[in-house]
Amino acid sequence: MTTGFGKILIFGGTTEGRKVAERLLSEGVPCTVSVATRYGEEVLAPHPLMRVRTGRMDRAGMAEIMREGTFCCVIDATHPHALAVSREIAAACSETGLPCLRLRRTDAAGEGVPAGADPAADPEDNACVYVRDAKEAGEYLSSVPGRVLVTTGSKELACFVNALGDPCRVTARVLPSEESLRACGEAGLSGKQIFAMQGPFDTDMNCALIRHSGASWLLTKETGAAGGYPEKIEAAKRCGIGTVVIRSLERGGYDLDQVVSLTLQYARPGEYREEGLFSGEGEKRQLSLVGIGVGGPEAVTAGAEKAAIDAEVLFGARSVLEAALKLWKTTAGKNTVPVYDSKEILEYLEAHPEVQNAAVVYSGDSGFYSGASSMLEKVRGRQDLRVSAICGISCVSWFAARTGMPWQDWKIISSHGRFCNVSGEVRRNRECFLLLSGAEDLRRTGAVLAEAAERGMLGDLQLICGYELSRPGEKIFSCSAKELEKITEDGLYVLYIRNDAAEMTPVLPGLPDTAFVRGKAPMTSAEIRA
Repeated sequence: MTTGFGKILIFGGTTEGRKVAERLLSEGVPCTVSVATRYGEEVLAPHPLMRVRTGRMDRAGMAEIMREGTFCCVIDATHPHALAVSREIAAACSETGLPCLRLRRTDAAGEGVPAGADPAADPEDNACVYVRDAKEAGEYLSSVPGRVLVTTGSKELACFVNALGDPCRVTARVLPSEESLRACGEAGLSGKQIFAMQGPFDTDMNCALIRHSGASWLLTKETGAAGGYPEKIEAAKRCGIGTVVIRSLERGGYDLDQVVSLTLQYARPGEYREEGLFSGEGEKRQLSLVGIGVGGPEAVTAGAEKAAIDAEVLFGARSVLEAALKLWKTTAGKNTVPVYDSKEILEYLEAHPEVQNAAVVYSGDSGFYSGASSMLEKVRGRQDLRVSAICGISCVSWFAARTGMPWQDWKIISSHGRFCNVSGEVRRNRECFLLLSGAEDLRRTGAVLAEAAERGMLGDLQLICGYELSRPGEKIFSCSAKELEKITEDGLYVLYIRNDAAEMTPVLPGLPDTAFVRGKAPMTSAEIRA
């Protein structure tokens, strides 16, 4: 066994933290493991290359240890819900210049459990209620009757009980440590209200605890297989009680194998290389520019939904975020920031280094008259971001499919928030497809087309209007330019315009030859005069 590796600092007394420490120690890598509690230290198997540090730290304390320990890399293996701790770790690493690898919690099969995903429960199951934190769980459970078996640990127990308003309704299962028992006492629990036990717990044990406590509700975090989440959900179903689930706040990162490989490269960069893992690409933060389509659930792509689920933070206009959360039920409880300006989004990411995977949601298609274009311009050439543009189903492709018309020859134009010479485009193009700002813009366009037709600038027009495409109120109908002027219903409109006389009407400014009386004197031709 070689011991020539650089030292690694690992934060977290989680199962994943123990696993990564064991893997690195088996490779001869010296590790310092920082755990918050004495219990976290007790469950670590002693090893001559491992040093354990016990106690909670703030950013300054973390930075001090990083400077004194001559570490080459830091691993954040803290709990998915420990957002504040991860922020402190990321800030301390930024201050000391150490690389930080976030270890992603995995399920039993080794696959990452994305934020919002539920490996064991049907999101449509009315027996499961999803909340963002302990406070929200308490507020919900205060509105329903019955005792509650709390399996979320002792750290947020007081917050939950305060929100619930009645400690007598609570039985808590916590770790058998002095700190956990003290937290139970401070929350107002005592005696038979406390199960001080160490897991893992199978379904039968969970069922026994539910029956013994007389619980009507089970409170759990969405922790994946490592936290015994599937067994809790199954036990609640067997016992016929409701479940309140605090959604996972998993913040992206790397799985166990990736963290080990990357760490070995930091520990001995001259001797350990694994193709594809250390090209620099792995250390970049992910930013996805996601088009959510025309608005209806049938227009949602799987790729767009996956990017939104994987992201720790969703940016976008408030109305677009609201639409996205309705379309993607698995994003319930996701951290959303109602900002769509590219500069403000990048400033937010600069101020929150702990965010490693973010997504900006845009209406329609990310490459079709979308704000994604300005974001792509701003991030072009940046080395710290891996940017992905994910297309949505645009209104033009949806409209073409609904009407059964090929659209490869259409001239795509837009008056949505911009000036557009509609009559000029229609004069030059046989088929035009126009994006509009709303009913007022539609009426104005109808008046422009009607006037141009009356002046002989346009031929006979075929107009097909699309309203609220892919949404419950969708309508597609033929009409005249004059009829467009009478439409008052607010909503999202598009307009198909066919002009078979396009390019046949001369486009020459000035007076025609017939307007001049010159006798037998020759005239300069109209083209030359123009």
